[in-house]
Amino acid sequence: NKVWSMISVRNGSKLIINSKSGSVVARKNDAYAIDVRDGSTLEINGGEYVGNISSVYVLEGTANINGGSYSIQQLSEPANGGDERFTLNCEDAAYKAGNAVINVTGGSFVNFDPSNNLAEGAGTDFLADGYKTLSEKDNSKTVYTVVELNPIEKAVAEGANTVVLSEDLVLDETIAVA
Repeated sequence: NKVWSMISVRNGSKLIINSKSGSVVARKNDAYAIDVRDGSTLEINGGEYVGNISSVYVLEGTANINGGSYSIQQLSEPANGGDERFTLNCEDAAYKAGNAVINVTGGSFVNFDPSNNLAEGAGTDFLADGYKTLSEKDNSKTVYTVVELNPIEKAVAEGANTVVLSEDLVLDETIAVA
């Protein structure tokens, strides 16, 4: 029946997940956490999603990831890197045709950078405009967290030569402005 996931969004439906502490954990070496197909839409606003090879897989439709944490417990096959490159993933032909879409505006990802990954080829960027990733090394893993660009970064990204702030801006990080 092509049941690949713990949750499968099908038949043009829309599923919105609002979770503060819930988890979807696939049985080890078995399935993805969630898949999207048949032109359906998935919106995730929190929770934990642990899959095998992929946490979220889009066959055909759209996944809007606004929050939550994502990891996998079974790595890709050695011929495909033997790593977490498919934590978020689309069916290749549908992605190229624009029929499988992932938009990320939040969340944290273990050993997977949604702004620069190999899921759909080198340099795949699932981030929506106006967002970036911050990384933090934690023992043997790197956690990538998606955050909104600050006003200076947004202005630079839009090609502004001058930035006028209407209020004080406190930066928690150093930014490079060309």
